[in-house]
Amino acid sequence: MLFHPALATSQEPPSPPPQKSHDSSPQTPAPNANPQIPPTSGTTLKVNVNVVVVPVVVRDASGHAVGNLQKENFQIFDNRTPEEITQFTIEKSDETDRSGPASPPITAPIEKKPIIPDRFTALLFDDMHSTFNNLPQMQTAGLRFVSVALARIERLAVFTTSGKISVDFTDDRAKLEDALRHLRPNPFPGTHPTTCPSMTYLQANQIVNRHDAAARDEALNDVANCGVRDPKVAEELVMQASEHVLRIGDMQTSAVLKSLSEVLNRLSLLPGRRTIVIASPSFLVSDQQHREYEVIDGAVRSHVIISALDTRGVYTDENSQLADSDVLSEFADGTGGLFFRNNNDLSEGLHRVASPPDFVYQLGFSPQNLVEDGKYHRLTVKIVGASKLSVSAREGYFAPNRTTDSKQLETNLLSDALYSQTEVHDLPIQLQTQTVHADKPPAKLNVLALVDLDTLPHHQGGGKNLNELRVLAGIFDRNGKYLGSLDRKIAVHWSDDDAGTQTATTFSFLLDPGAYLVRLVVRDTETHSLTAQSAIVEIP
Repeated sequence: MLFHPALATSQEPPSPPPQKSHDSSPQTPAPNANPQIPPTSGTTLKVNVNVVVVPVVVRDASGHAVGNLQKENFQIFDNRTPEEITQFTIEKSDETDRSGPASPPITAPIEKKPIIPDRFTALLFDDMHSTFNNLPQMQTAGLRFVSVALARIERLAVFTTSGKISVDFTDDRAKLEDALRHLRPNPFPGTHPTTCPSMTYLQANQIVNRHDAAARDEALNDVANCGVRDPKVAEELVMQASEHVLRIGDMQTSAVLKSLSEVLNRLSLLPGRRTIVIASPSFLVSDQQHREYEVIDGAVRSHVIISALDTRGVYTDENSQLADSDVLSEFADGTGGLFFRNNNDLSEGLHRVASPPDFVYQLGFSPQNLVEDGKYHRLTVKIVGASKLSVSAREGYFAPNRTTDSKQLETNLLSDALYSQTEVHDLPIQLQTQTVHADKPPAKLNVLALVDLDTLPHHQGGGKNLNELRVLAGIFDRNGKYLGSLDRKIAVHWSDDDAGTQTATTFSFLLDPGAYLVRLVVRDTETHSLTAQSAIVEIP
C-alpha cells in the first residue's frame, strides 16, 4: 500500500493566521494511541448541495418548544412549490455534562476530562440607539443570563454597536459582568433632533425617500409655529432638516449594521451552535439602504441564528412608531431566531432568545428542477394536523452557482464542516490523537487519519485500487478560538492483499498546555463523500 501527497494545497477556510507553530512532518502512531470521544451536537452540516436542510422550531401558545410532531405534520414550500420531505429527525437539547458518567463507582478513580463548549452566544447591545431608560433592568437581565449560560458549559461574548465595549468569547465571569456594568448610551455624533422643525429619522425618510405629503405638511406647520412666514423659506428649512436627519440616521444605521456584520464574521469561525442576541430599541433602515438583507444572507450562509430583544419594553405611543416596520423582526424571522418584544420582563426575554429550544426538527428535501443560478429561494414551512402552534425556520437558501469554481465549492464545503461540530461518517475514516511531551512546553499533538481500505470506495487502475482523499485537520482552543489547520491531498493506492485499517496521514501541531478541540474533515474524489469528526484533548 502506498500513501503520498498528490498535490500540495494552501487553501484553508477563511480565518485569522494560526497562532501556534506547526510541524507537518509525518509521525509513526504510537501503539497505545487512544481515540477520543467527540462531542455529539453542533451546527447542522449540509453535506450534499442537492439536499436542503431546514432546522425548524415549533412552539405552543405559551412559547414552549413542541417535540411530539411527526414528518406528516410538516409541509415545505420552495418558492411556493410544495416539496417532498425526504429527511426528518428530532434533536433534543442536552444540557448534561458530556465529559463522562455522572456517578462512577466509589472505588474507581475519578478522571477529570476537559470540556469544550459546543454553544457560543454573542450579546450585542445597541448602545447607539438606546437611551437605556431601563438600564438597571437590562444589566440585571444580562448578569442573570451570564450565570445560567456559564453553568451549561457555554461561551459568551459582549459587544456594543459603538465598539466601546468588546469582550471576546470567554467563560470568565468577572470580565463579562464588568462589561455589562459599563453599558452606557453612546449615540452617534450629530444625532440630536433638530429644533425647528423637530424631526425624526422616520419622518425624514418619509419626506425625502417616500415624498409623503402628510409628513411634509406636518413639518411645514412646525416651521410656521416657529415664526417663519415665507413659504419658500419654510420649504427650504424642511428639506435641509430632512436631508440632514436622514444623512445622520443612515450613518448611524450603517454603523450598527457594520457592527452586527463584524460579530457575525466572528461567530462564523467558531465550532458549534452560534447565536447572536441583539438587544435594541429597534431602528430604521431607510429606503435607500436595506442592508439588513445582506446581514440576513450572511447569517443564513454561515448557519448563525440572530435573535432579538426589544429593550423598549411595553410599547407606548411614543416608542411604538417603528413597531410596524421592525428590523429586529426581520433578523429573527430571516435566520430562524426568536424576537421578544412588547414586554417589560427583560430577564425572561433574554433567557428565551438566548436559550436553545428543547426540540429542533431537522427537515431535508431535494429541490425539484434546481437551476444552478445562485439565486435566493424563499422557503415556507407549515404545520398540518395541529393548531395554535408557531413556527420558526430559515426563510430561504441560495441555489448553487454554475459559475463557481469546483475547487472553491469543495473548499467552502470543507470550511463549513470544519466550523461545525456535527459528526458525519460517510467514509470509513477514524480520528485518533496522541501527545508527545518534551522536557518543556510546547508539546506535539499528532492527529491521525486512519482509513479502512476494506470499505473505502475506489476504482481500478494498473492492478491497484485507487482513490484520493483531501484531509483537513483544525485546532480550536477551549474558548472556540481557531488556532490553525493543515490541509493535504493524499493519493491512495493499494492491492486487495494490503486491505485493512491503515494510517492515511498524520498532522502534527505544537501546542501549549490546555484543552483543545480537534476537528478532522475528509472528502474523497471517487464518491465525493464526506467524513467529519471531533476529539477533545488536553495537553498537561
